[in-house]
Amino acid sequence: MKRWAIFFTLLILVTGIVLFISFSHLHPTVHQVKPKYDQYTDNLAPNRKIINIGTKPNNFPENFFTECLLHDRILAQQLSRNGWKLSNPIYRSGRDMLPSAGQLEILVLGDVPAVIAMQKYNVGCFALLSQGSNALIATRRMTSAQIRGLRIGYTPNTMVHYTLERTLHSAHLTMDDIVPVALEPDEMEMAMQNHSVDAVATREPFLSAILQHFAGTRTISRSETSAYLLMNLDFYSQHPNEAKAILAAILRAAAWSRQDQEHIHRALRWIRETNINLWGTSAVGDDAFWEYLFRSETINNASFPMLPLGIRKEQGFVWDRFEFLTQIGAIPPGTQWKQLAKQFALDALPEIITDAEKWQINRFDYRADQGEAP
Repeated sequence: MKRWAIFFTLLILVTGIVLFISFSHLHPTVHQVKPKYDQYTDNLAPNRKIINIGTKPNNFPENFFTECLLHDRILAQQLSRNGWKLSNPIYRSGRDMLPSAGQLEILVLGDVPAVIAMQKYNVGCFALLSQGSNALIATRRMTSAQIRGLRIGYTPNTMVHYTLERTLHSAHLTMDDIVPVALEPDEMEMAMQNHSVDAVATREPFLSAILQHFAGTRTISRSETSAYLLMNLDFYSQHPNEAKAILAAILRAAAWSRQDQEHIHRALRWIRETNINLWGTSAVGDDAFWEYLFRSETINNASFPMLPLGIRKEQGFVWDRFEFLTQIGAIPPGTQWKQLAKQFALDALPEIITDAEKWQINRFDYRADQGEAP
């Protein structure tokens, strides 16, 4: 009997180990690494010939274009003529980036933090980097009205916050009718895995990763979202050649990705490598699914990466985000939309396209490693 007891104990132990390994493989643990923002001080100091591109590497698909900027040998050569070089301070979220927004030359931000940055700092919006959707997803199928009382993960003052508030509003509910749980985007999957939330409002690539990893997860609501390339307006006016070289590189990356399917897969591998180096894991792959998602949110739009013509319009889609931010107190009352709307630089990319040969927007030379010399 003693030997049988030992046998069954070992069997249970081995089975537990196998199940744990299998579960860990299906749901890889995200390394909760927080960048050390205080170490960015030197590169962010004024009067240095460094162009800081503030990014969130765990964003998709806009980080496709920031990876292209960092691998673009033509851009590096154009900048080096006057002694400039790129730096890439990394942030976990747009909310984390905003305190540095006045010191960054380039910012990659979604709708909501972009509007906050434009209101608070002297920055303008120059290019569209993605156009997709966020979603509120739950561990089971339910309607918007059934989320009352649930623990819902979200990131405050972001587009997923907007998604959550609009979903509540559609069901005649408010934030007081749920248990809001403030989470960073890369904490959402672990919160679902640990059953510390019942639902999350999230974005790509975390949205697709959660839907793939958790059987039974269902989408409650979606809302359209975009991400943009913002630029410090003083930098743009004082260093027009360098500013235009950056914008030309965005146009070049879009043309390069349209030219060949393998180009897309190469950049997807860059994204994956960056995320693994930073966080220990990556939701993004270089397979057909991620290619489809990239195309559908970017280059399938024939005018991409041009800013939509109606972006300055009152009652338009960005104005709606502006109104939301005013309502929740993230933008001071009395802020005028017409004044802020002037910071959308609709003419910047068309000017570069008219001088395409000078800016080499149809010639491609991407290095394999960000660290290589120009």
